[in-house]
Amino acid sequence: VECFHLVSLLLLHYSFSYASEGSKLLAASRIHKKSCRSLQFSSNGAHLFTGSADKSIRALDCENNVVAWALQKAHPSPVSCLRAFGENMLASGDDNGVVKVWDVRQPKAVLTSRE
Repeated sequence: VECFHLVSLLLLHYSFSYASEGSKLLAASRIHKKSCRSLQFSSNGAHLFTGSADKSIRALDCENNVVAWALQKAHPSPVSCLRAFGENMLASGDDNGVVKVWDVRQPKAVLTSRE
């Protein structure tokens, strides 16, 4: 069972196994270096996209317990919002009004708009 907790605005990821003898923590990880500011599940629920004050965006594979996609410097300013659409598309915005559209199969944004 996967659990995602926001603790002091830091995204922590826990994975547990449950049995009649009790539960066991399988893995625990901190997803970002700074606070997580936005969360959005993919349309099929397989990934959890996260945006952070550290200017990065990540996609967590909810089934396999791994980071499936990550951009360390996705924006010039802290990421403040995310919106997933379709299976592979993600829009993100930062504190300075920059909006980017991503195809997670590509290493760079497919569209960038600045105020």
